[in-house]
Amino acid sequence: MKVDDYTKFTINDPMLKGHTAPISDFEFNPFIDNVLATASEDGTAALWTIPIEGLTEDLKIPNATLYGHSKKVTHLRFNPTAMSVLATASFDQDIRIWDASQGKETLNISGLIGQPTCVEWNHDGSMIAVVDKKKKLHIFDPRDQGSAAQIETVHNGPKQLKCCWLGSSNRIVTTGTNKQMFKEIGIWDSRDFSKAVKIQKSEKKLEISDPFFDSVNNLIYCAVKGESRVNIWELVDDDEVVYKVASWKGEGSHRGFNFFPKRFVDVLSSELMRGIRLTDKTCEYVSFGLPKKRGAFVPSLYGKCDSGEHSKTFDQWMNGEAEEQPKVDINPDLIGSLSMKTSDGVIVADSTEESKEETSDKASTEEMEDIKQNYERKITDLENKVKEGEEASSSQEVDKKEIKQFQEEI
Repeated sequence: MKVDDYTKFTINDPMLKGHTAPISDFEFNPFIDNVLATASEDGTAALWTIPIEGLTEDLKIPNATLYGHSKKVTHLRFNPTAMSVLATASFDQDIRIWDASQGKETLNISGLIGQPTCVEWNHDGSMIAVVDKKKKLHIFDPRDQGSAAQIETVHNGPKQLKCCWLGSSNRIVTTGTNKQMFKEIGIWDSRDFSKAVKIQKSEKKLEISDPFFDSVNNLIYCAVKGESRVNIWELVDDDEVVYKVASWKGEGSHRGFNFFPKRFVDVLSSELMRGIRLTDKTCEYVSFGLPKKRGAFVPSLYGKCDSGEHSKTFDQWMNGEAEEQPKVDINPDLIGSLSMKTSDGVIVADSTEESKEETSDKASTEEMEDIKQNYERKITDLENKVKEGEEASSSQEVDKKEIKQFQEEI
């Protein structure tokens, strides 16, 4: 659905149904608004193009299926600055980097991490932070495995760890528990892992906290899974480092929580962050802000935020370049100045090792049949467009030569 829609969904509404096991993670491409990546327990990830008008029927065939992991894929993250760079992590303890525009694997980092519980890029897309089930925190440049560093034990309690980078600084925040089951927030300097900058003990609860950082206002939002609360901490430059400043409570417990990019906040109502939470029955928006009079823009609350434009191409990133996203001023005219960036779904149909071979004689009969079926599906899509074009104006007609070309290739 669109972000300004409020719709009741039913079990019969169109869905994505291209995986053979449950979906474990998903994320939209930060630079192409209608491209979605999904990770699944079937050991694959997939790339989808969502129609601008939304799903009108079940979407069963992804633009690309990413094969390579031997166990369930638990996390995926798009690089926040480089176009089409996608990282996936799996219980096979590998981190794989993909060219999402081609559906091809380009890097495989093996034997470095344990089973991951959180994966996050830093602000300029040059480093990845991973925490795993062994309570270790790893940071590394996937283009240079020699850059890897780790902390043996971040939090020594039994609960899973989460992490996120603190904006453009070299610091990382982690959340977990200690042996007495008290929640902890840890602040670490990625340049010196010899000791924590700060370990802050919080209330005694067993649930996991997902951290999110607002770099404009230096606020850490911790969404407590299994509860209805979001705890808010302020990052400060003194000996205490972090202070708890507020707590939000809704109805029903979180099943999932995330935030919109900062550029979408409503500045006329003094909104600082806009979140979206999933409960057992609803998916709802949550606004975090100050109790200011609506209609008044307070410039001191805002600064610059990420523009949503990539700073590097895939090839530039692979060659070692990194640069944070261009920044834009947060103001009342910002949303109106943003344009939607979409894709028509031009991504390869498969990325298995066999499909990378240039000679067709190496492909099996089964694979050739899959290729043929993909062409047939494409022909059907084109034929449907022709029918629609005949009913609409002549300017919307589809070139029938394209159908003939696909039929000849089969």
